[in-house]
Amino acid sequence: MPKGKPWTVELEKQLRELVESGKSAAKIAVVLEKSYASVSSKIKRLGLRVEDDDGLSGSLLSSTLVLPKDLPSVEEALLKVAAAMKALF
Repeated sequence: MPKGKPWTVELEKQLRELVESGKSAAKIAVVLEKSYASVSSKIKRLGLRVEDDDGLSGSLLSSTLVLPKDLPSVEEALLKVAAAMKALF
């Protein structure tokens, strides 16, 4: 069951305009006085794409990042970080 005020046609129109203007979901939530969860759900249901809060373009619930196939283990990564820190000092 939905919580809060329902989405009106005018709110959906305003949401679309804010998305088209490049606003993040967090900023849209503030402007529309809705929760982030409500805004992100509505954006997903409408099939819109927004500028994520971290600056990466994409939908809110999926990533457009391409990760390498072979990621280092945690231990390997920590060893590299430790070596880099040691080189700095």
